[in-house]
Amino acid sequence: MIACLAGITVFMSGCDYADSTLVKVTYRNNSSEDVHLFKDGDKAGPDNKIAPGGYRTEQRWLTIDNVRERGYELPVVAFRNGEVIGTKMFSVPNNDHDKFTVSYPW
Repeated sequence: MIACLAGITVFMSGCDYADSTLVKVTYRNNSSEDVHLFKDGDKAGPDNKIAPGGYRTEQRWLTIDNVRERGYELPVVAFRNGEVIGTKMFSVPNNDHDKFTVSYPW
């Protein structure tokens, strides 16, 4: 597997519905090669390709799991040269609504 470093920062920005929240997600590529970082279910494309040392942000609705203690989940895919190089389910705890950071490789 090709190793690269990328960071994802998640900022909670409020709760409009009882079972979901709007989140500002920052995807950061700390590797030496271009990489696509995106939520599972989306597709690789020019909008989610990140150059080495670069980042991108997006607003994303996350829905809460039925077991509230688990918090919000964000499934992330890393993609390069036509293939998936990694996937990870990130849990954003309910009690950490200001800032949540994870890093790649996982």
